Amino acid sequence: MQTVGLSVIVPMYNRRKYIEECLDSILTQTYRDLEVIVVDDGSTDGSDALVEEKYGRDPRVVLTRQANQGAGMARNRGLELAHGKYVTFVDSDDFLGREGFAYMVALAEKEQADVVYSMNNYIVRDGEYTLQESSSLAPGIREHFALPDALEGRLEFYQQYPILAVWNKLFRRDFLERYAIRCSSLPYREEASFAIPCLFRAGRYVVTPFRYYVYRVSPGSVVRGHKTLDDVEKLIRMIPPLLQGITDVLKGIPAFDQHPAYVRAVKERQLGDLFAMMRAWNWYPIPEESKALVKDVMEEAFAAFDAPQAFLLQYLFFHYNESQWQIESR
Repeated sequence: MQTVGLSVIVPMYNRRKYIEECLDSILTQTYRDLEVIVVDDGSTDGSDALVEEKYGRDPRVVLTRQANQGAGMARNRGLELAHGKYVTFVDSDDFLGREGFAYMVALAEKEQADVVYSMNNYIVRDGEYTLQESSSLAPGIREHFALPDALEGRLEFYQQYPILAVWNKLFRRDFLERYAIRCSSLPYREEASFAIPCLFRAGRYVVTPFRYYVYRVSPGSVVRGHKTLDDVEKLIRMIPPLLQGITDVLKGIPAFDQHPAYVRAVKERQLGDLFAMMRAWNWYPIPEESKALVKDVMEEAFAAFDAPQAFLLQYLFFHYNESQWQIESR
């Protein structure tokens, strides 16, 4: 297939209720030089059949199926099939303003950017129809700007703003291929192995306050769905591979190789975000038997760390004990 301007990758799992609104918002963009790659990740609700029936004759839409492997692996499969000069991702329960892609591609071309990051978005709550503007991440920013080349400047930006999401960014595909940037297979934070090297390897990383993406807050999402002790255990067990993955993707970047403290700072931010997410679940292992299980899981997870990473043990236990104290003092 001949190269197109933009490949839009849509990972999909059991989103029959929303997928039409999502795809219609992509296919009616004012930017027309695009392909849409829908990766069905083992849906059981007929999402894939609906896409095939409604969009199967549209030459811009490609539907591919795989066994359930998670959003990260679905995005990676989409990248394997992509032909665009640029790549972006849209979650299958979200939708877009019509001018979004035209603006993002034009800005990438103007700035010769490897990555363009749209800092702001809209929010719609499931079952409602009123769009709300998300709280501006940087209220004083009115124009786009490029991040400094120096790693210290990028690290400062990383500490101040959320950069992990891939759905609010545009990526130059040859940049992704040059550094073999891909998502991981982890159940949470699978974007870390993608977004972190993008931030620190991009020759030009451009940030804009432009708002076009509509993020749906739905109860069945990975982050907001009903959580159990199994989910807490899964999150804690994934901490060692997450941290090892961060080490791996930063390896070969001279400033990180020379300054281990910078690697530590990147990891600490991710750990803090993970515990904030766990607290947002509004679920804590209050019963004694649950506390013991979580403690065992944490000890098993930490057994994978080598001596230089002992600080992680202190860091996590501090946050864990702080959470318990807050509950027990209520």
